[in-house]
Amino acid sequence: MSSLSYSIYPELNLVFIRATGNISVKSFFGSVLAISDDPKFVRGMSTLIDCTKLEVPATSMEDEQKYDEVVGELTDAQVRNYKRKLAVLAGDNLAAFGVSRMRQVPLSDSLLEMHVFRELREALEWLELTLPSNITLTADQAFDI
Repeated sequence: MSSLSYSIYPELNLVFIRATGNISVKSFFGSVLAISDDPKFVRGMSTLIDCTKLEVPATSMEDEQKYDEVVGELTDAQVRNYKRKLAVLAGDNLAAFGVSRMRQVPLSDSLLEMHVFRELREALEWLELTLPSNITLTADQAFDI
């Protein structure tokens, strides 16, 4: 089963997204962009995407165009003139790790700084976050994809 869900942690300045199953590129990016409509969302929040259970689909030219379109929107200095961090947690998912690593290179000089990690601890360190003992990251706001 495929799902894309998220939670916003204002106290951590963090959006946590969990992607599982086979999600199309169009659905993935459409959902991620829709998070900015959530009333708890604040510009400049860091994002942590858990892709450990994501099945990476084969991509088409249309998917690549959609990716370029979304990246253009996310990195447009006139629209989003603030720096953000995006950590991708791939764990042992080699496909998610490889695809995400390829995607991070074009973003390295943009307003959206992205890095891919195998362990949650490393991702949190890079995001400069320490989880309080009373917080466990969950994604309970589901998208209909």
